[in-house]
Amino acid sequence: MRRAFRPGTRANHATHFSTYLRFCEHYSCQPVNPSVDTLCLYATHLARRLKSPKVVMNYLSSVKLLHDYWDEPAGNLGSFQLSLVKRGLKMNMRHAERQRLPIDPPLLKKLCRACDQARSPAGRMLKCAILLAFYGFLRQSNLAPAKGSKFDHTRHTCRGDIIVDKNNAISILIKWQKNRQTLNEKLVTPLPKISDPVMDPYRAYVDMLKDVPTASDNDPLLLLPSKRTPEVVSIDTLRRGFNDLLTASGLDSRLYSLHSLRRGGASTAYATGAPPRDVQLHGGWKSQAFWGYIATPRESSAVAHALARAASNTAASCSSKGAENTRQ
Repeated sequence: MRRAFRPGTRANHATHFSTYLRFCEHYSCQPVNPSVDTLCLYATHLARRLKSPKVVMNYLSSVKLLHDYWDEPAGNLGSFQLSLVKRGLKMNMRHAERQRLPIDPPLLKKLCRACDQARSPAGRMLKCAILLAFYGFLRQSNLAPAKGSKFDHTRHTCRGDIIVDKNNAISILIKWQKNRQTLNEKLVTPLPKISDPVMDPYRAYVDMLKDVPTASDNDPLLLLPSKRTPEVVSIDTLRRGFNDLLTASGLDSRLYSLHSLRRGGASTAYATGAPPRDVQLHGGWKSQAFWGYIATPRESSAVAHALARAASNTAASCSSKGAENTRQ
């Protein structure tokens, strides 16, 4: 039963449980099957300590999970009073989600050229990573482990998970994502074949392989040459390299992150005509949350163009009527 959740999820649950129990102990409240007043006060207490109403709701959900573990009821979690408190917190906690800007194709090409100018294994590794992330809508956890020592070939992307077809187009086998945590939920993501050599993911991948040739299909995807054994690139290493690349390209690294590549790829695909369902499948989204990644809604653009045409037609009609009245 402990293996039903990933270690990070279990750690979050432990934090939520201990916070709730400490609150009940400090204020002498009954933790098992708490009263409506206890839950409302706990929600308010959390709002004073946390910034996001979404995080407050996660803490409250853990109270229900804790009661499930205890095999005890917690009927007051569905009370009308608590629902009003939740709504009040959402309306009064002034918190805006900070979303980084998307990377678009012109900016992606600028970053790729900066990688080429570096003429180093780190530059070629970084170029391969950003192209795979952009075209594959990848999360940073799909590219590298949190720490090099934590690499797990059953979860993290390996050299053998890059599939090259006879036309030199590549696909990526995604074995694990935060919403696909079982081994039978693998996802094969095809990447486009790009004629521009600067932005072709296949060429970037081949160039990276020359620096650290593949010894085993289970080797990590991103490696850097080292004196003894190749260095496994971690997320922190990848993040620092990406920030340095942004700065070298004259961009503010505070406005972008590795997630900007996933958002930029999804936005570009949708803006150029890809159906929403295909965008959702390509990025591995199971819910409608992918709409939050789309920076340029195609429907809104179409409405804007339609309104502009209507205004132009109206202006032209008025001009022609005015000219006719002048002649008369």
